[in-house]
Amino acid sequence: MDHLTFTLSDMIAGYVTSRDAATDSFSLKTTDGRQFTVFLTSTTYAELIRNLGEPYHDATGQMREMLAPGRYLFAYGIFYPQGEHHKFEAKHLVFCGATETEYRFEK
Repeated sequence: MDHLTFTLSDMIAGYVTSRDAATDSFSLKTTDGRQFTVFLTSTTYAELIRNLGEPYHDATGQMREMLAPGRYLFAYGIFYPQGEHHKFEAKHLVFCGATETEYRFEK
């Protein structure tokens, strides 16, 4: 992403490539090859994607353990400008399934 001079919210989707417990963050690679560092906060919450008619399935308690390499997910959050770079803080994560290879929408 180019140099930001303002704060904006956006959603990014991609594959988890690594997780850093020390900084409470993970790396996310989009399908077009862009790499983002996604930071979790004390208020970040997570859920599993739902098909029509399915109830909300909270995954907040397990979200850090679910951030395994290869897992596809959606991250909604805020880009904060920081000099020449930016910081992306996730506010909401949506996992495609309970495991790395499950995609709920295929059922």
